[in-house]
Amino acid sequence: MNNEKLENIITELESESIKDDAYFGFYENEDNQDDEHIKANKDGLILYAVELLKAANEFNLRHFEKGKDELYGINDEWFSKENEYMFKYIKLINKQKSKIDPDTKEHKETWTDKVFKAGCLSAIVLILITIVVGFISILEWLF
Repeated sequence: MNNEKLENIITELESESIKDDAYFGFYENEDNQDDEHIKANKDGLILYAVELLKAANEFNLRHFEKGKDELYGINDEWFSKENEYMFKYIKLINKQKSKIDPDTKEHKETWTDKVFKAGCLSAIVLILITIVVGFISILEWLF
């Protein structure tokens, strides 16, 4: 899609939506941490789509250095103030999907993780032994 067409869409969408009535936010269900969702009305969704289209338009306006990513700051002034978390920027990556490395990395267990586990298990075993010895001492004292 060329710049002119994209800019026309952005202008049209911005003129049709009312920022004062827009509601958009990212939320997490308190009971289920895996239940992340967007809570939005129509104007909020349109304005967020405008922000994404503006970010897409930036690809045509910026000059990417080889291997470097660019950041595009999101205009969040109309977002819900009760947002539980928010995305402040979009990382623009000028690469094909197959050449993009995901940011998520698998956690590798370090020696400190292993020591922490061993320490916790040792503390639990020590507490259990203390409880058993204490219980036996009470029984011997009573009888």
